[in-house]
Amino acid sequence: MWKKRRILFLLFILLLVAGKAFLVQNRIRDWDKPVWVAIHAINADNSTAASKTINRLKSEDFNDIEAFFSREAGKYPNIHTQAFKIILGSEIKEMPPLPPKPQSLMSTVLWSLEFRYWASKYDDEIPAQIQIFVLYYDPDQQQTLDHSLGLKEGMIGMVHAFASQRQKTQNNIIIAHEILHTVRATDKYDLKGQPINPIGLANPNQQPLFPQTKAELMGGRIAISPYSAEMPKSLKDCVIGEYTAKEIAWIP
Repeated sequence: MWKKRRILFLLFILLLVAGKAFLVQNRIRDWDKPVWVAIHAINADNSTAASKTINRLKSEDFNDIEAFFSREAGKYPNIHTQAFKIILGSEIKEMPPLPPKPQSLMSTVLWSLEFRYWASKYDDEIPAQIQIFVLYYDPDQQQTLDHSLGLKEGMIGMVHAFASQRQKTQNNIIIAHEILHTVRATDKYDLKGQPINPIGLANPNQQPLFPQTKAELMGGRIAISPYSAEMPKSLKDCVIGEYTAKEIAWIP
């Protein structure tokens, strides 16, 4: 009985959040003004390193994300020159619900509802259409990180990031990737992390096709050959390809 009530409550919250997200999604897809993105920092492992990183954070730390989106939006007519505006919210002391392990369809659906309900509590902190929660970890204690994610339902994202100045550009690549997920862009790499040809390549018309020199942001990596790829060093090495531009309505 308690489980049924919990599910019904989450479904009710989902209807409220989904209705709001639907209206916002359709409004922002005109791209006639900047879409506001709130970055919320969380000390995910209660480490000193994460605390220091969060205390040093400024909105300017995400300027390269804004610059990347403005550069790519400039390739398309009728798109506002500043596609996204990043603002930094206050640190959040509460951990979001994490995806279940192992996953099943029902557990994933319930987690999605719980995450959207949890995120809705921070809707009014700062005015933004998209919320990205960045969970920082001490790289000396955490060698690998869980997969980051972005949900178009609710227009929210969860990014796992290393609390290191050296990792800032890599963190921002992941943040930009998850931002595009919230506006309906899909991943364009296979189960091995290899960009899918042609939609995951930065320049699918290049001759010879490999090696590519840039990464399609949703493809994730720079394709060196049909079977190997490497991480871009920064957003300067990334582009938004034609297929992704169609998904996010930059191309009608």
